[in-house]
Amino acid sequence: MSDAETTEQFAAMTFRFPAGFSYLAFRGTDSTIVGWKEDFNMSYLEAVPAQVRAAEYTAEIARVCRWHKLRIGGHSKGGNLAAWAGLHLPHKVYDR
Repeated sequence: MSDAETTEQFAAMTFRFPAGFSYLAFRGTDSTIVGWKEDFNMSYLEAVPAQVRAAEYTAEIARVCRWHKLRIGGHSKGGNLAAWAGLHLPHKVYDR
């Protein structure tokens, strides 16, 4: 999803595996101007909208999939979103 008004480009998907864990995958930068502008904003803003959304999404998945271990990842900007979201989880979720 790209939103020119909020300068946000965000995409994520969760996969549940029979082995008892869920994997949250965050997408990297797409080819839109909005996506690139948000990437540049990362160089000087404390948090960009996609990072905030990634933390919210991760917290929601942690709540819904509370009986599963979580693995979080992504490529490029998606890796940044995964790391940022992981670092902003409550400790009780992070320790899972």
